[in-house]
Amino acid sequence: MKRTMMKTKGTGAVLQKSLAIVFLGLLLSLSLVSCKGNSQAKGSEGTKAEESTSVKAEEKADESTVATEESTSAGSEELSYDSGAVNKSNIFASYPGDAMWKSTANEYMLIPYIKDGKEQIEFRLYGEAKFLLEGLSFSKTEQNGLKVSGKMRNLKDNSWNGDADVTWNSLETIDYPIVTLTNGTEFTDVDMGGDYSYAGLVNSTGQSNAGTATNASEFIFPYANERLIARGEYESLDAATLRLAINEIYARHGRQYDTQDLNAYFSSKSWYRPQYSKSEYDKIESQVLNSYERENIKILTGYRDSLLGKVG
Repeated sequence: MKRTMMKTKGTGAVLQKSLAIVFLGLLLSLSLVSCKGNSQAKGSEGTKAEESTSVKAEEKADESTVATEESTSAGSEELSYDSGAVNKSNIFASYPGDAMWKSTANEYMLIPYIKDGKEQIEFRLYGEAKFLLEGLSFSKTEQNGLKVSGKMRNLKDNSWNGDADVTWNSLETIDYPIVTLTNGTEFTDVDMGGDYSYAGLVNSTGQSNAGTATNASEFIFPYANERLIARGEYESLDAATLRLAINEIYARHGRQYDTQDLNAYFSSKSWYRPQYSKSEYDKIESQVLNSYERENIKILTGYRDSLLGKVG
């Protein structure tokens, strides 16, 4: 009986031990499952965060692309011209320029050109640059013309005088641009607010080539405003022809003639534009003649006087 009780006790102890091991195993399994679940949850949260970041980055990239496209579209729209509009290429050429326009009010020349990749408009008076329109912006007019806006700089002292617009209003009126001062002080000598008209191509002196290249046959010395006249070019001329050659230089700048033969001679030339009486011209002669013209007048006058036997 005692042995049986002891055996029963031993069997109970083994059973209890087995149950404990099973219980511990269950606890361990539950713990592992819980840890795995937490890990998966955290991984899911990380994936969601990455997806959110990726979406935001894509949205920002899309916004940036749209902004860039809008900016590009706006810039190209401003300078987008059809075949019936005034284009920048109609107006601007490489330095020192191609086309030029002359003021109808005075002797100013308007010369658009491209220098160092930048468009500029120069205002010259008797071959000398006086003002420069810089920092240009471009827009279209209602008539498909070209409006050029910029800041006017006085080249004498590099001072800024104000803002100005130059407008070629349409292809039909491209020969007649209009210059207007939009801000600043009114200039005393440059034609601001007046009209300009096409005056041909630019030569080295900034004057129109209309009287030197295309109509050279109408001149005795077509290039008297660009270089000195060589002795071999004038020594075969008589005194009467030399008189015409000397006055031809004055006539280029609009001097009028009361002498019948001179008036008739120059009036027959397509380039002649009489503007100033003798007294008016005498006041501006030192300004309008360039150094070549002044020297050529001395050369021709001296040779003519030698033919006529004049001394001094």
